[in-house]
Amino acid sequence: MTDPTTPEVDADTAYALTATRARRALGDAAGLIAYARSLAIPSLGVMGDGMPRAASKEAPLPFRADAIDDTDDAYARLIQWVTYWAGALQVNPPATVVAVWKRGDEEQGFRAEATPAGAGELVKILVTWLLIRWDAIVLHDSGEVFVTDIGDIFRPLFGKYPRRPQRERQVLPRPCEVCDHYAVGAEWASEDVTDFVVRCDHCDDTVPGATYLASEKTARKLMQELREERQVWDRGAVLRFYDEHGYYPADGEPLDKPRAAPACAATAMVQRRPAVCARRLGHNGPHRSLATGTAVEWGEEDGEGG
Repeated sequence: MTDPTTPEVDADTAYALTATRARRALGDAAGLIAYARSLAIPSLGVMGDGMPRAASKEAPLPFRADAIDDTDDAYARLIQWVTYWAGALQVNPPATVVAVWKRGDEEQGFRAEATPAGAGELVKILVTWLLIRWDAIVLHDSGEVFVTDIGDIFRPLFGKYPRRPQRERQVLPRPCEVCDHYAVGAEWASEDVTDFVVRCDHCDDTVPGATYLASEKTARKLMQELREERQVWDRGAVLRFYDEHGYYPADGEPLDKPRAAPACAATAMVQRRPAVCARRLGHNGPHRSLATGTAVEWGEEDGEGG
């Protein structure tokens, strides 16, 4: 029997809500993976110097041996999707995918020496790559399969590792109708995509999702607002910058930075981090990258992957 309080929504609205939750899951993925692996590799979380100290007053985190398998599986499945979308959208994948650890034709998890923080950074690279291309992905024929699978990958982990660090709350691009603060966001209470409220984090004014879904006009307006809640960067300008310079802009780097000549764009894994050469095409001497905000240089013999 259908719950009379559950609103009926059309396929497009259901897909938009599912895509919103998948995008949020990706945004939280790096912190989740780093935290989960810290439960299985506690010795890598804190460096000791051998000096005696008073015992910590904080309760230790519970040891979770299964966190390694959980995070390895999530990372491998994320790589599979990045590889798929690179082919479907005809764009280059991140350097981390080029140098991924495989056994046969199957992607494996993190390398044994990966620290929790390092694993989080690797996931962040893949997530950033996906989010920059989010509009093209959700409009693709395979978009619905992708967003559903992202939920299947990460939703169980969110429940399994509830003490993970939380990102700053995402809000809609409009002020609260009660207090006029830009603190309004959608919050889900269950796996049902229609089971949500729109709540102001400042005054706690709360509107049930069913109120918005009751009419096609208000539902369509909310779907547009949910798409825009993530726009903290200019995705088009970021992609143009990458095409022009061969690397993603660092924090504070002007997106309209001019380039007189095409970039070399050679890729490699340098000190276990992806690097893309930003020097002029055909340059002499070592490759040089600023992709991480810090200059790194390497020669053909230094890169851990070409």
